[in-house]
Order: sequence, then C-alpha cells, then structure tokens
Amino acid sequence: MLKDIFNLKNRGLFSTGEDYKPLEEVIDKFIMYAEGARREGVLSLEQYLDDEPDDFLKLGMQLVVDGWEPKLIEEILSNLVIVSRNIGINLLKKIIIIRGCKLIQDGSNPRIVKTVLQSYLGKMNI
Repeated sequence: MLKDIFNLKNRGLFSTGEDYKPLEEVIDKFIMYAEGARREGVLSLEQYLDDEPDDFLKLGMQLVVDGWEPKLIEEILSNLVIVSRNIGINLLKKIIIIRGCKLIQDGSNPRIVKTVLQSYLGKMNI
C-alpha cells in the first residue's frame, strides 16, 4: 500500500521547492520517539500522544503503542491517505508518518529513523 501512495509522486502531485520545515518537525518527533522507545519501551510513548495535535500521527502511534500488527497499521493509515486525497507536502507528510510508525514498531534506532525519514526530503545523512 505504501508503494501505491508513493507512486503518486510520479504523477506530478508533489511541488518542488516547498517548505519542508513542518516535515522536519515530524521527523524530529519520530527521532524523539525512537529514543524514548529504546530507553523505556514502546508503551512509554503513550505519554506524548495526548498532546499530539496531528490526528494522523496520533492515530498511527496509538496503533503502534497498542500493539497492532504492522500490516494492519500500514493498511489503515494508507487507506486514510487514499480517501483524503492529499497532495503535495501534506501527502509527503503522511507518507513520512506511515514510515515513521513502522520504524518505531520495528525498534529501529534513532540514527536509522533519522536517516530513513530524511531521505524522503532528499537528504543523505548517515
């Protein structure tokens, strides 16, 4: 499903030169989540969710914390992206959130989370 969503990029639905600051803020959150999950476990991330203003990110992380199967999380979030008809930076943000949730669920270390998610912005940091 994530591949299908990402293929939208090839149909010209992303603008070039958009402000990626909101995306960098989402990536920073996932780095923080990875650090917290590594120190205290995934369940400890629930403390951040009450104050999370982004409903899509909140839902994805709640599913992770609740222990849903990875394929179901990806399916639910991907379906929401498809029906919402997001384009441009909003679509990219949701793709980053889906990938970030999977990385947290997989137990990826913060450096991997940072590198993978920043690659969606064209950054090559290792």
